[in-house]
Amino acid sequence: MPTKGFQIELATAYPGAQPVQSSKGTTLKAEIATDQGRKDAYVKLLNIDDIAREAICAVLARKLQLPMLQPYYVQVDPTIIGNYRAGNIHHIAFGLEAEEASTFRVIHHLTEEEISGWSDVLRVAVFDEWIYNRDRIPNNLIFTGEGRFRLIDHDEALPNYVSPDACSNAQLLHHLARNKSEVELYQIRRKAFGCIEEYQSINWDEIYNLLLPDSLPGSAPIFSRCIEFLSIRSKNMRAIITQSLGIKQQELNLPTLGKTVREEE
Repeated sequence: MPTKGFQIELATAYPGAQPVQSSKGTTLKAEIATDQGRKDAYVKLLNIDDIAREAICAVLARKLQLPMLQPYYVQVDPTIIGNYRAGNIHHIAFGLEAEEASTFRVIHHLTEEEISGWSDVLRVAVFDEWIYNRDRIPNNLIFTGEGRFRLIDHDEALPNYVSPDACSNAQLLHHLARNKSEVELYQIRRKAFGCIEEYQSINWDEIYNLLLPDSLPGSAPIFSRCIEFLSIRSKNMRAIITQSLGIKQQELNLPTLGKTVREEE
């Protein structure tokens, strides 16, 4: 996936934004001013907690070379959004670059043919389980051509109430496991374990810095909580994936939950 970098970037919305369909909050199609010039973007008016979850999922997805668009913290003048609520007192929104003019949301359940033709499907499925994202399909993908998709909408991921060893039953994993033999399930699991090794080697200080916490007031403790959750969860992912795929084992040795790699500041 071509990328200009992994960090979230800063932008400012121009007047003339138009509302588009959204499952949560208000989403606007807007032009934004960025360091690379004027760009089209989808801008979501959310509270700080939801923006922080969107941001960390987007940065991690890009760092892992998953099909994620460039994310932004977008400063939105309240006078340009009419009767819509700004989302937070700082007038900061979460933005994703709208780089493909012909994109549209997937609004149907993926067929087996579409799944088998998507080269990133297993990596995205394991990522969804890791971030506890339960609503990838049908609405949280953008179709960009045959066998190609972009990830969107992670404000429901990383919920506060979930323990790091809980199985989310991610939808894409269930699609991949459907009607598979035991041998095929073990093959899927073996490939999924390769993704987990990537998660366990992540430099969390680097991720924290890529999130630009100073540019999103109140986000530092949220990012620290998410990092703690994900770093502990990565140690439980082998058992979680096994359970999510429906593979039966006599014993699942869950690792002891350890201390956070980054204490809250």
